[in-house]
Amino acid sequence: MISSGTVQKIREEKGNLKYEYFFPMEEGETVLLIDSWENQEAIDEHHKSPMMKTIM
Repeated sequence: MISSGTVQKIREEKGNLKYEYFFPMEEGETVLLIDSWENQEAIDEHHKSPMMKTIM
């Protein structure tokens, strides 16, 4: 996600305030995503965007 530029593209989306990934040191298959958006409309637009296909 980081090396492909996907994270940066999401951070540049309108309304994005924060988009971070965290990986527990003892759990290799768990990822914690923390994202923050200006409002519900911004997150709804993100969920409709082509970026969601990239993420999945």
